[in-house]
Amino acid sequence: MFSKLIFTFVFSLFSFALLAQVDSNATAKNLSDANGLKQGIWQGLHPNGNVRYSGKFMDDKPVGIFNYYDTYGNLITVIDNSTDSASVTFYHLNKAVMAEGLYYNQERSGKWKFYDSDGAISAQKYFEDGKENGPARIYYKDGRVARDYNNRNGVKHGPLKDFFPEGKPKFQANFIDGNPDGKVQHFHTNGALKIIGFYKFAVQEGTWTYFGADGKVQQYEIYKNGFLKKSYSPEEAKALREAKENQSDSNAVKNPKPPSKVD
Repeated sequence: MFSKLIFTFVFSLFSFALLAQVDSNATAKNLSDANGLKQGIWQGLHPNGNVRYSGKFMDDKPVGIFNYYDTYGNLITVIDNSTDSASVTFYHLNKAVMAEGLYYNQERSGKWKFYDSDGAISAQKYFEDGKENGPARIYYKDGRVARDYNNRNGVKHGPLKDFFPEGKPKFQANFIDGNPDGKVQHFHTNGALKIIGFYKFAVQEGTWTYFGADGKVQQYEIYKNGFLKKSYSPEEAKALREAKENQSDSNAVKNPKPPSKVD
């Protein structure tokens, strides 16, 4: 009986010590110093109680590896704060890398790469202060280039080229501050020109010409300040030219030029 009491007492002490240790470990998280600066291990939770993030702070600044999870506990982001520029990796639900790049001052910076859930690269872009700046490239599933373009302050600026999957040109244009400006060209899959036209101040302007895959003109359209003013076929265009030529000849007959003065 006495030995049973001793065992119960010792077991209770051990259980108490174990609980105290667990409680101590639990309360060691999410601590701030006297100045209110975060120190040590911090852990955030989703409303359902699952871990949202975990990482370490020193004087209120994140240091080392931070892991972020979705509400189901799947790892979705890893941030490495080992340097001034934090290395960041985002993950698909199947744990394949979704995107990777750098953060500087909590903004995307430098070159970023993006991938689909099968691991194939889908895009490559450059960032500055969180905005897309510099050359960008979009890829087809097989890695071939689908689009080449340039960004400035988060919008398209400069030449843009789209390509068909086999590599032939599909579309070419120039952009200024996110809007098309100047000559625009569309192409057929065989490489022949499909449409050529112009943009001015982000709206269609002047003559737009439409071609068949055989290279023959199919339609003309005239735009003014973005509004279609006239549309006509090649046959109609020919008739108009002939009418103007006939009118010019008729005027020449009715109003002949006086002979040059001869001294």
